[in-house]
Amino acid sequence: MKFSKGFNILGKVRLVSMLLILASCQEQAFFEKEGLSEVIGPDEAITLPESDLDNGDEVADNQSNEDATNDSSEDDGAVVVTNPESPAEEEEDSSEDEVVTNPGDGSNGGENGEEEDSSEDEVTTNPDEGSGEDEDEDLVGDVGDFLETCEDISDLTTCNEETPEPGPSYMAFSEVFHQNEAEKRKVDILWVVDNSGSMRDEQEALAYNFETFINNFITMDVDFRMAITTTDARNGYRGKIVGSHEKLNSEFAKANESDFISHFKKKIMVGTRGSGHEKGLETSRALLEKDSLSSENFLRKDAYLAIVYVSDEEDQSQGDVSDYVKTFKGLKANEGLVKVYSIVKMAKDIRTYSNSSWYASYASRNQGKRYQEASVLTDGKTSSINDDFHGILNGMGETIVNLSMSFPLAKKSVDEQFEVFVNGVITESFVHDQETNSIKFDENSTPQEGAEIIVKYNVEKENEEVNLANSNSTN
Repeated sequence: MKFSKGFNILGKVRLVSMLLILASCQEQAFFEKEGLSEVIGPDEAITLPESDLDNGDEVADNQSNEDATNDSSEDDGAVVVTNPESPAEEEEDSSEDEVVTNPGDGSNGGENGEEEDSSEDEVTTNPDEGSGEDEDEDLVGDVGDFLETCEDISDLTTCNEETPEPGPSYMAFSEVFHQNEAEKRKVDILWVVDNSGSMRDEQEALAYNFETFINNFITMDVDFRMAITTTDARNGYRGKIVGSHEKLNSEFAKANESDFISHFKKKIMVGTRGSGHEKGLETSRALLEKDSLSSENFLRKDAYLAIVYVSDEEDQSQGDVSDYVKTFKGLKANEGLVKVYSIVKMAKDIRTYSNSSWYASYASRNQGKRYQEASVLTDGKTSSINDDFHGILNGMGETIVNLSMSFPLAKKSVDEQFEVFVNGVITESFVHDQETNSIKFDENSTPQEGAEIIVKYNVEKENEEVNLANSNSTN
């Protein structure tokens, strides 16, 4: 049998299915109306003898009538084969359709394979209405349903495969910095101290150990400014600077270091008569937003901003922590210049001797989880308020000073792979500090004055909307 161009995999599968049925039914064949129409092409018309025999009788004795039918079909330019049970319809629509009926034993199926293609549609009818037709339809239907699950019928390997969910979408990201050693290292530090009734001991410890914090700044000649506020968000107190920030800077420290330290120790003792509803995130945002609009302020756009929260209670500001952090980052051209440090109660500081619901609620209120979250979102650091303040402030001071000598990255890398170029030449003489998310060059490979530094890395695409550091300066 010769197959037409329209023969495809679906036709092959259906043909195999029907051949199996033919073999099981011995000499009585059943042809699927829709299935065989795709197997037999326009040029291979099968003509059958006209017969008035009842369903199930053999038609082999009427072979001579078949030849006559074939001759008639060739003369008319179309093959017309009628159902022996419906002789009245045998002459209708002979120019367009081919009607194929059961050939009996199927032995003559190939004799007419060379007939010319004279029709566009093929219709196969089965003279037998027995139970074999239902079985045939079920089998072919199952095969068809299976194949319909394939996206591409020519590629069965894609059948029944679940589409994998898309993974994270990455994008290339780059930042540009300019080395400027002529400018001093700049850091602005905002202290936000809890002034509720339980904070006297912590305030005293903060004042007593302040020198260990500030020594690194003075030794390294860091250009710093400081301001102090509280967690009291009541009207008249929200975002108010305690003391004078003009006496809490590097210039004043150089002029008289002892007076500078004395002034800080005095002002950091903010008292314990503040509101019991501590709202450090709210008060710090109020101060920074107001300060950024002032003509004379302590906040500088090209300096690091380090916000230090000191509290033994959870922050009770309204709104998501991420919204506050977004505001802080929006104050800088480079988001990486903002760092939050928290000295708060942590999970290890909460006793677990009681399993009551009341105590669980109390323990949750006393942990500074929201401050800790702000530190995480800015690649800052969290310390326990119950730890030694000398060690805490010494380590924090070193970290902040080191920031001023590095290149802060605005976003997190997804794979910790970085390409760093200095004046267009790639270099490997650097390290990436994961704790501060910044690039720092080796001591003997520090870029020269005016050098352009480009850092390329991959970030998640959802973080595309950021403040790009198109012209950052560092020393």
